[in-house]
Amino acid sequence: MSTDGAEGPPGHDRNSELSRLVALLTQFGPNVNEVAAKLGVYKETARYWYKHFLVERRISLRAVPNYRKLGLDRLIVIASFPPSFQPHAKTIFSLLHECCYLKEVEQIPVEGRFIIHVAVPAELAETCADLFRKLERMEVLSRLEIHRFSWVRTPPMMSDHYDFRKGVWTYDWPAHRKVPLVPVPDMEKERYDKADLLILSELQEDPSRSLREMAHRFRIGYRKLVWHHRKHVRGQGLIDGYALDWRAAQPSGEHGSGNRYLPIRVILSGADEGTRIRLTALMQRLPFLWFEASGSEDYFASLYLPLETFNEFLSRLKSLQTHEPTLRFFITDQTSAEDYGVSYHLFHGPSKEWQLDEPYVIKKFENLKVQVKSS
Repeated sequence: MSTDGAEGPPGHDRNSELSRLVALLTQFGPNVNEVAAKLGVYKETARYWYKHFLVERRISLRAVPNYRKLGLDRLIVIASFPPSFQPHAKTIFSLLHECCYLKEVEQIPVEGRFIIHVAVPAELAETCADLFRKLERMEVLSRLEIHRFSWVRTPPMMSDHYDFRKGVWTYDWPAHRKVPLVPVPDMEKERYDKADLLILSELQEDPSRSLREMAHRFRIGYRKLVWHHRKHVRGQGLIDGYALDWRAAQPSGEHGSGNRYLPIRVILSGADEGTRIRLTALMQRLPFLWFEASGSEDYFASLYLPLETFNEFLSRLKSLQTHEPTLRFFITDQTSAEDYGVSYHLFHGPSKEWQLDEPYVIKKFENLKVQVKSS
């Protein structure tokens, strides 16, 4: 067992230890005692590193659901609103989360359009897409496009390219070599129930939340939740891992102001396999990749680029452009971003099936249209 003090080794060695800490947190979550054992340091040392270099510098941790084992596809919908509905955008998004599996949304400020993520059961994906098309015909939405993805990924933090003291990335574009593509695992949908989804929902919001606290909140037996957590959530791998959110990170006071980020969204549609692979390879090499989704012909990526890297990124992106596929990128407005979480409330406990009540959805929006016209 290491006898290093809480401060740990100086300089580059400390950054290396913190990189190992991050890799283990990605695997085990905020179980610092288990992480300390894997690192070979005292529990107090691991706790100090976790608190001082991550928590106090606004690097947070969250559980990432395994969407494939949950059987959830991803629709990425790009749409705008007719003028009369623009003031009601938040109401519309709340309704879509309540009824149509909307997970998150952000605005493209220059165009006034929105990028809408829908985490929907695969068996309901086409029905859900048709509902969005009906909302366009009802003139609730406009300029609609829908992309479907069967695989999504929140990549682990590439902590070996990050200086934790200065709060900046140390990525060197020209020197970076190609890396193998992340394989798409062959996974079957697991069986789960409402209790498993409640646990996932809570851990996604706060991975340090205790099962006892959940049991009290939901009035479910503590032993029942412990069993579900051990047998299903962990045993069946319903959690894909833990993501470190470095987007709001701040360095310590004496080390400058850290990185400022430009939120970039890249979408490739109708591409041949070679073009899609080249774009995926570029995105997966970058430590600034926050999220990616892949389908048979389409690819989507969310990145947070340090401002000084934008020109180099744009140059690399332009080199991929061909005549046939559509390759676009958008700069989004993070002040407009909302994350509603997965629509666990649409899972019917007794039948253990997801629900999508199309007549109910249409009725809701017909009522909204009447309200808008009369206002």
